[in-house]
Amino acid sequence: EPFSISRNEWTTGWQKLRITNLDGMKKGLDKFRRDVTGRQEDFKAFYNWVFSFVKPAAQKSMEFGYATEYWKLLLPDRYQHLDAWCDFIETKHKKAINFDQWSQFYEFITTVNPDTSNYDADGAWPVLVDEFVEHLRKQLGIKAPSVKDDEDNR
Repeated sequence: EPFSISRNEWTTGWQKLRITNLDGMKKGLDKFRRDVTGRQEDFKAFYNWVFSFVKPAAQKSMEFGYATEYWKLLLPDRYQHLDAWCDFIETKHKKAINFDQWSQFYEFITTVNPDTSNYDADGAWPVLVDEFVEHLRKQLGIKAPSVKDDEDNR
């Protein structure tokens, strides 16, 4: 069931952390917050976990409106074009978001320059990301690199 943790998951999680009281839980949550916000690999694991936590268990994807709201909660300071991305999803894409799209969006924002200058259209990005880059470049007035430009840089 989305948005829920079973009693077993709750107790097992605290036991693994060797936390047995409320004070320990508070300290554990403070450490978790610091770790998740401080280390990119921890945030990435948390970000990917959120997808499975909030989508209905019987579904392989998340409704696009939920996805945009979670991106706004999770990524407001991590991607300067987040509003453009969410607007693109809500007005152009208008389809559910699967895990590959969810996880690859995070890869995109952590590896591609905000001006998309190092974006490789021939890379293994989902079509959704390719379409967004094209949309963003039009919005920003950035010309996509031509095939000749790519050949000149080799």
